[in-house]
Amino acid sequence: MLSERLGKVVAESGMTQADFSAATGIALERLKNLVNGRVHRLKDEEAEAIQRRFGYRDIWLREGKGAQRLTKDEQALLCGDKAMLPALGRVSRLVMKLGVKDPRAIEFTQRIALAAASGNENDLDAALSQWITETQKPSGVAMNDSDFVFVPKFDLAASAGNGLLVHDESIVDHLAFKRDWVQRSLGLDPACLALIDARGDSMCPTINSGDLLLLDTRQGQVRSEGVYVINLNGALLVKRIRIKLSGIVDVVSDNPQYGCESVSGEELDRLLFVGRVVWHGRKF
Repeated sequence: MLSERLGKVVAESGMTQADFSAATGIALERLKNLVNGRVHRLKDEEAEAIQRRFGYRDIWLREGKGAQRLTKDEQALLCGDKAMLPALGRVSRLVMKLGVKDPRAIEFTQRIALAAASGNENDLDAALSQWITETQKPSGVAMNDSDFVFVPKFDLAASAGNGLLVHDESIVDHLAFKRDWVQRSLGLDPACLALIDARGDSMCPTINSGDLLLLDTRQGQVRSEGVYVINLNGALLVKRIRIKLSGIVDVVSDNPQYGCESVSGEELDRLLFVGRVVWHGRKF
């Protein structure tokens, strides 16, 4: 998790959070929220600042993938008088924008860019040779395999509790599902699926904190009883929705320790139904 990685970086720096904030330019309150897990996404300029100051790779900081640290030579080049960190950041973002998700590919692209900038032909030859060797290794199922649907996982969570504020939403990963199961068994449109995490215990035992939720985002409004993710004034909630004949909508928590709220009339306009929960996965 980002909070654990950033907590590790702050701890290893030997600094207080206030000093770390001053060293990286990250606002102290935002830094506290990142470390405590209340904010789930590191901005590009924040990752670059930490990479420049402390030598942790930006791709590892943001996604927890690849090597943690830059080599000494790479760090020296990034932090020297002719530091190319902004250019390196643009290289990383361009590669990811083109759809490359393998952290090895991003890491090798950075190494090639650094080696080219240094003007050291031996470093450039070594980086290119390593890249060629790695890309020739056997890979797993191709991302365009027609037998699978690759559903995006977003960097946000729905609260089975009092609600989590939505600050950012970015795709952090993809999970493969059999296309036949998605289309025939569930009757879903692969283009309208999304994955997010659940947080809190108000939907226990149906949904536990940490469960992975598969959403059908075609459900623009509630047509039948079910479990939905809703956006209420910027906070994401996962709740069971029941519709009464009177038109009143009950927002229900499966955990009996939590109450039920009835919504009607103009109050319904405050509810934005993000999607219906059609499947969930659980860690044991």
